[in-house]
Amino acid sequence: MLDVLSRATVLGAVCELDDVRGRPRYRLSQFVDLEDGRRVVWSDDRSFGGMPTAENPALQRRLQDALPNALNFRSGRQLVREALLVLDEDHPYDYPDVVLAGLQRIGMDVDPISVYAAPFRIEFGPVLQAQLPKVVEQSWRHSPPLGRHLWQKPD
Repeated sequence: MLDVLSRATVLGAVCELDDVRGRPRYRLSQFVDLEDGRRVVWSDDRSFGGMPTAENPALQRRLQDALPNALNFRSGRQLVREALLVLDEDHPYDYPDVVLAGLQRIGMDVDPISVYAAPFRIEFGPVLQAQLPKVVEQSWRHSPPLGRHLWQKPD
């Protein structure tokens, strides 16, 4: 009798706001949703963003003024784009192979055709969902969007 392999229905990553030793960053947890309803996280080793820190408060302020805050994004769509660039950094054309290898590393056998055929999505974790409006607003303070007149309330 043949073993029936699990089938992938969605590939993706959860993007979450994280803090490592006082340096905020975006962490990406890559997952596969399976046909039976399970979500398998096969990698949690990607991240991006984070402002350099300095011991001296005056130097820290100068760093923050001189460098754009790596956590600022003008929209959720821009954050998704950045997450995709980070995920595709090493393997832009063979991502399904990377997923299959990651699943095999953790002992999961998944139908390879279903992995290649599955759609891909980026989800925002609960902390990021709560903080993203503040992140966008902070970004807009430094550089207002071109269509700012469309969202501003009249005086």
